[in-house]
Amino acid sequence: MVYSIVDSTYFIFNNTIYKQNFGMPIGSSLLPIIVDLVMQKLERMFLLSYNNQFLFCYRYVDDLLLVPSSEINSFFESFNSFHLRLQFMLETGFDSLNFLDVTIMVKKKTFNL
Repeated sequence: MVYSIVDSTYFIFNNTIYKQNFGMPIGSSLLPIIVDLVMQKLERMFLLSYNNQFLFCYRYVDDLLLVPSSEINSFFESFNSFHLRLQFMLETGFDSLNFLDVTIMVKKKTFNL
């Protein structure tokens, strides 16, 4: 059902009608629901298979914050193997890391916001 919604999206630009070949348009009311369903599936498939090796995991829509694990590169490759057109970026930080509108700083092996 979701595939028929994604494959039948049309939009108008400069008075010309276009058919979107892949994905959903930004601003679609269905987009947040589909993103959440895909991310839940990814979490079930990959995150649970790492047996809680992460100190904590927090997700906001499609942004994922994981702290730390020696398996982070393997986990990242697993997420990116899910679909060719769905690719994630890995950002690592040593003393600080930006996540959403928060800078997380590590001082004396504790987290400070």
